[in-house]
Amino acid sequence: MTVIEFKKRELKGNIIIASLIVLICASFVGGVLLYNNVAALRQDIANNKDQLAHAQVQNAELKNNMYQFLDESDQESFLQSRGLVLERHPLYSTNSSVAARQ
Repeated sequence: MTVIEFKKRELKGNIIIASLIVLICASFVGGVLLYNNVAALRQDIANNKDQLAHAQVQNAELKNNMYQFLDESDQESFLQSRGLVLERHPLYSTNSSVAARQ
């Protein structure tokens, strides 16, 4: 009777091959996870750019409203429409003048 025996590999060779297979699989999974993180970060950056542009527009609108409110030419007409008069020589009360009255 003939016995056929396959070529036996050494244990050291099997360990090297198995570790290479595990390393290749781990690097593949790591690459996929890394790509997903990079894609998510790119999406976040794009969203943040849109939000920044929107915030800049709102900031410009608020500044415009503030400058219109603080405009000196409009203050004159506002004061006149309310019947207010600009006092040229205002008199302010002080602590000594209040104490002198009592």
